[in-house]
Amino acid sequence: MTLPFESGIRVTSPFGARRDPFTGALSEHTGIDLVPLREGDLAVRAAVSGSVLQSRMVTDPMNRTSEWGNYVSFLGDDGRVYYHCHLASRAVSQGERIAEGQALGVAGQTGRATGVHLHFEIREGGVPIDPSAFLGVGNITGAEKSPAPRMWYDEAAAWALDSGILRGTGDGLALNEPCTRGMTVVFLHRLWELLHRT
Repeated sequence: MTLPFESGIRVTSPFGARRDPFTGALSEHTGIDLVPLREGDLAVRAAVSGSVLQSRMVTDPMNRTSEWGNYVSFLGDDGRVYYHCHLASRAVSQGERIAEGQALGVAGQTGRATGVHLHFEIREGGVPIDPSAFLGVGNITGAEKSPAPRMWYDEAAAWALDSGILRGTGDGLALNEPCTRGMTVVFLHRLWELLHRT
């Protein structure tokens, strides 16, 4: 999977429960908000290859997707739907076939946004899923990933495979079934230790 920004990414708002940046109320965030690691690196790239479903600007406030402003969604060859929102401009059209790493547009601040960033969302069977693991970052504000693999990620994955918590190879890792609550807590604690190691 290709990172949305060439220089790498930093998470500015995580997936799941969070404080709404406009109201302060607890709300559900169906994607993650990202900024590039290098200033000025605003070209947004396709994470995987696929076909463009929507490439449009929504301004009608009665349409919930108006929050996304200028956005591109596409059906990936992996069967998931990818959303790239708040774009300043779009570089692809509906129905267009796109390659992994191809430019989709430029990150911006359209729709309901407090600053220039990319809202990146993945849906599987119509249900939003946490994109963090796909991108190799923690689902925490400030988590970073550069194009080179992070040592903690590889170390955590190897430890979880050895411990029987995960199964698979490469980026195709999945939880073993059954995965008990205790196994999950141990795994999360180990990740926390690796992320906060000095």
